[in-house]
Amino acid sequence: MKTGLVKAFVSAFFCASIALALGSDATGQKEIDAEIESLRKSRANFREIVELLERRLAADSVKTNAELRVYIDRKILSFCSMPPWTQFSLWDKKWSDGKIPSLCEREIAASDCPSAEKLLFLRALSRHQAGAKDYALSLATAQKALHLKGLKPKDLFEAHCLVADAYRWADRYDDAKNAYRQAAEFNGVEAAKLMADLSADYGRQSDIADAWAHVSDSYPRLLWCEGRDVPGAAEEAFKYIEDEKNPVKNRRDILARYFGAEKSERGEWARRIAAKLDYAGYFNWDVFGRFTRVYRFGDWALFVKIAEAFKTMAWFNDPGRYRAYLFLLVAVGRGSDAAELARRFLAADAAKEKPALTPLERVKFEMIGALAEKRDLAVVAKAAGDGLGVWGWQRQTIIFRMDKQHGPNV
Repeated sequence: MKTGLVKAFVSAFFCASIALALGSDATGQKEIDAEIESLRKSRANFREIVELLERRLAADSVKTNAELRVYIDRKILSFCSMPPWTQFSLWDKKWSDGKIPSLCEREIAASDCPSAEKLLFLRALSRHQAGAKDYALSLATAQKALHLKGLKPKDLFEAHCLVADAYRWADRYDDAKNAYRQAAEFNGVEAAKLMADLSADYGRQSDIADAWAHVSDSYPRLLWCEGRDVPGAAEEAFKYIEDEKNPVKNRRDILARYFGAEKSERGEWARRIAAKLDYAGYFNWDVFGRFTRVYRFGDWALFVKIAEAFKTMAWFNDPGRYRAYLFLLVAVGRGSDAAELARRFLAADAAKEKPALTPLERVKFEMIGALAEKRDLAVVAKAAGDGLGVWGWQRQTIIFRMDKQHGPNV
């Protein structure tokens, strides 16, 4: 009996210790993030942030907590690496370059740093060495990734890609291609994309087809080809889209790459197909971003069709965007619908405790009804009262014109 109680107590104590440790890690990470955020708001430069993080590394509580230490080192590495150009003024390249090697080597050598985490530090160190034109050392560092223990398939893919990138940085095309082929054992599609990118960068058009040769599904290849000068790719994409045996979602995804992209024969072909497809209940950010440009090409009916598939989204509640949709309803001969929807929009806003529309915005919606009924817009604007002023109503009359070439200017 006593033995059972002792075992139960030890088990409970052990579980509680683990939970406490996990909670401590999470709390420590949140505190680090909060300190970084505070410094960012005060416009501290990256060197000041790194120096703060290095002081945290020196704390005894961090020295005995491998997970928190690795987390902090990852943060340090992110602030030492090249930032977006908008943040160049906060970054000291020479000082940061001096930090990267010792930081990466510390975690690579640490027995308590997980192998998956070591991949990040191996990549950073290999890239740093390649930047210093020590390509032999860069490759040797990258190859260490292949000998890490306990890697999952996705990590093994990253390890082989790191070796391929080291060859690429050294301008060794054939070796890089072979390394990507080895990575394909763990993720064929992603490896094919990387091999195709490599071939395109080196102008090896004949190797692009070879890169995709072992991927039976043409969908990812056609997505990759859009926007690149691959002979016959657009024609093949449209055949895929028009083949009703292919998944509807895939057909729409590929089509979205073309129908809002350009005013050309290819773009017009894509928009003719788009007009036949059903978008109800379908959402994809790529479609969503590109369809807003369709009206500029005069395909107002297609714009209306896709807009109505997205009208439950918060985006659709923006007054300016909703007004664009209502104007195009008028343009495609649905003026009565536009006028009714405008009235409903105004009524819904007026019913709010704090209406969002300004007097000027309300006049814009009221003018939609006038436009649908072919009434004089200037009269409607003047009737709005003195709140708009003489320049206000004249400006609205100009804004609410229908331009045959570019669509309504809203």
